[in-house]
Amino acid sequence: MSWHFPWQDHEDLEDTLIVDLRSDSIGFSFVDMSSERSKVSFLGRKRFPHSIEDSNQGKRMLTHVVSELGPLMTKIAGQAPKRPKKVVCVLSAPWFKASTRAVVYESNETFTFTERFSEDLINDEVKTFCDETGLGDHCTILENDKMACRLNGYETSSPYGKEAERARITVYMSLADKSLTQAIDSAISSAFHISDISYYTFPHVMSILMPRVLGPDVTDFVVADVSALLTEIIVIKDNLLVYQGSFPVGMRSMHQELAGILGTDMHDAVSLYKAYGEGRVGTHIKDKIKAASLKVGRTWKEDLIGVVKDASSRFLLPEKFVLLGDSDAIELFAEQLNDLPVESITAKNDPFAVTTLDHAALINDQYIQTTGEVDQCLLMDSLFVLLPRLAS
Repeated sequence: MSWHFPWQDHEDLEDTLIVDLRSDSIGFSFVDMSSERSKVSFLGRKRFPHSIEDSNQGKRMLTHVVSELGPLMTKIAGQAPKRPKKVVCVLSAPWFKASTRAVVYESNETFTFTERFSEDLINDEVKTFCDETGLGDHCTILENDKMACRLNGYETSSPYGKEAERARITVYMSLADKSLTQAIDSAISSAFHISDISYYTFPHVMSILMPRVLGPDVTDFVVADVSALLTEIIVIKDNLLVYQGSFPVGMRSMHQELAGILGTDMHDAVSLYKAYGEGRVGTHIKDKIKAASLKVGRTWKEDLIGVVKDASSRFLLPEKFVLLGDSDAIELFAEQLNDLPVESITAKNDPFAVTTLDHAALINDQYIQTTGEVDQCLLMDSLFVLLPRLAS
């Protein structure tokens, strides 16, 4: 009953377009698996205008992205080395809603647990989830995956056909606004004349990737992934995705704060922050950037503590904490993890054991090169999430 992705079978890996929709941008990569060695092409990333990001209005962002998809897919179709046979689309927050739930059924009489029986139970729970989000019939189910099953209190990996009086199914379910998925489907179909499109959420995919990165013995950990507009939090326990959340602080928060302090626009603020990282600014600007970094770092830490406490109200958190992002994000936020309050949060009440992973370094140094040929196994483990996330 474990999760399965379309790229886990070699015959399914031929000519795949990966679409990565983040809070601030959309990225594309093309995978050619037609030979013994895989060829990877990074096609680029389209960033959304700062005015759209700064509005922080979901409907306005959705309208803008929907309007951009058609022309963008047509452009990507012209850059791709060949027409893909399938498309894998990975959605990050805020483009989806997700929940991990336990679906329980009890009976006074023994019943036979079948696949149809489990699907009926889960479908009822998914409908309830759609209604809770307010989308109702206007939602697209992205994932509806059974992670674990217990019959009469005992976990089993092959439950179908067994007799029981009590069943408990742990399910990860995710959904998106139908306006978004219909726009993606339409743009892809028009540009590539294909309909084989698979949707996944970033927490779901990371729950598969990170155990391979951290090692087979690491089954419990927290991941914080910093993007431009927000930070996503994922909690894995016993190799199960048990919690996902987010808060609206990311690298764009730093750029906005810096623009306000210096009285400049966002474009200049981004350029100055880059120059600061390269040691090319004077003392006055350096002091302003340090002050902005301190303020944004504290805000990020406060919001992180809020999400962590929400998760820890449900279960004790793992001690291992993984911070993901680009090099600027890691430098800005890593030090905020040094003295987080851990009373009744982690299993041992010890400080988090922090690991930082730069998206680019994870690919370039540890796994694969972004150009040329790559090993199929490494591609399967890391490429689909991380390669489209590199800035063009």
